[in-house]
Amino acid sequence: KLNLPADFTGAAVTDFNGKRYGFTVGGDTVELLHQLSVSSGATLYMTLLAAFYVLLYKYTGQDDIVVGAVIAGRRHESLQDIIGMFVNTLPLRGHPGGEKTFLEFLNEIKEHAVEAFENQDVQLETLVDRLDLGRDLSRNPLFDVCFAMQNFERSDVVMEQIEDVTFSLHPIEFDTSIFDLGIDVVERETDIVFEIEYRTALFKPETIQRMAGHLETILHRVSREPALRIAEIDMLTPEEKKKILVDFNDTAEPYPADKTILALIEEQSARTPDAVAVAGICRGMETPELMSMTYGELIGQAELLAA
Repeated sequence: KLNLPADFTGAAVTDFNGKRYGFTVGGDTVELLHQLSVSSGATLYMTLLAAFYVLLYKYTGQDDIVVGAVIAGRRHESLQDIIGMFVNTLPLRGHPGGEKTFLEFLNEIKEHAVEAFENQDVQLETLVDRLDLGRDLSRNPLFDVCFAMQNFERSDVVMEQIEDVTFSLHPIEFDTSIFDLGIDVVERETDIVFEIEYRTALFKPETIQRMAGHLETILHRVSREPALRIAEIDMLTPEEKKKILVDFNDTAEPYPADKTILALIEEQSARTPDAVAVAGICRGMETPELMSMTYGELIGQAELLAA
C-alpha cells in the first residue's frame, strides 16, 4: 500500500467522491523534457511517469511503488473503427531509490514499461484473481494512484466542412475519483497540461495545489540536471523555500527595554509557575538523564542564590 500523507483518514468503504486540479507546464522545460526523452531512448510518457514516481517517493519515502498506467486497448486493426471503450490499466512497479540518478531510474522505467505493454492484453481483473491478494473495500487491489497520458490527433477536416460555426473547448466539472490520486496528461504543441484527480475524502484542495507545484519543480530540475541523484532532487517551490528559510525564522519580538530578564521571568512565573522553563540532559551521571525545571523552581533557585 502506498502511504501517501493525507489530510483525512478516509472512509472504511471508498466513496469515489473527488475533484480535479489542473496546471500547465510550458517554456524551456517542455523542450528540455523532449530532448531528455530522445537522448535516453524513452518517450515523453516514460519521462513524465518517472517524474511522477519521484514525486511519490518524496512524499512517502517508499522505494517500491506500484502505479496504474492507463493504456488504450485497440491493439488490433479490426478494432480501430468500432465505437466503444477499449481501455486497460496496467500495474507498473518502480523502485525510485534515493541513490539512483534520475537518468538511471528513467532507463529502468523504460524497460519496465515496454515489458508491461507487451502483456497489456491481460485484463486487470484476471490479474487480480490470479494473484489472490484479498479484498479491501477501502482501496483498489493493486495500486492507489494512476497515471494516464492522452494523445489527441488534431484534425480540422470537420471544422472546415461546417461554415459559420465556431468551436471552442468547454471545461467539464468532475466530482468523482476512481483512485486516491491520479494524473491525466495532455501534450499540446508548446506545453503540457496536467490534471490531478483526487479523492476529497483524503485530500484538501490546497494540498493538491502544493503537490502540483512540487511536481512542476521536479520536472524543472530533472529536465536540466537528469544526472542528479533522486535524493538530491529538490521539489520545494521558491515560495516554500522563502517561507521555511525566511518567514518561519522571522521570530523577532519587541523587547521591553525598561525590564530586566529576571523581571520577565518573574512575570512568566506568576502566570505559569508549573510550566517548564528550562530542560536539558544531565551528563554528570552514569546514565545521562533528561532533567527540567519549572518557572516556579527557577525563581526559587534564583532567590536562594540571591540570599
